[in-house]
Amino acid sequence: MKVVIDIPDELKLDEKDIKTATIIKLYELGKISSGKAAKILGIRRVDFIDLLGKYNVQIPPYIDARFDLHEKMENLSKMLREDKKYLEEIEELNHLSEDIIE
Repeated sequence: MKVVIDIPDELKLDEKDIKTATIIKLYELGKISSGKAAKILGIRRVDFIDLLGKYNVQIPPYIDARFDLHEKMENLSKMLREDKKYLEEIEELNHLSEDIIE
C-alpha cells in the first residue's frame, strides 16, 4: 500500500524519517512485532530495538513475546512442511534405490 501525505517543508523530514516514525508507532501500538518492523525498515532487529530508544519507546514484553511466538510458530510450521517434503523425497529415493538393487 502506498500513502501520500503533505508534510510542511519546515519540518525538514524526509521519506525515511516518516517511514521510520510510522513503523515505530505501529510497533508501539502492538500492530507489528519488532522483527517485522526491522524487516520493513531493512535493518537488523537489534538495530530496531536501539532505534526505539532514540524515539523513547519502551518494549512492552507481552507485545513482543506475543508476536515473537506467532512468528516462531509460522517458521516452525514452514520448516515442518519443508521437512515433510524432504522426507518424502528421501523415501522416494529409497524406493528407487531398492528397485535398482533388486
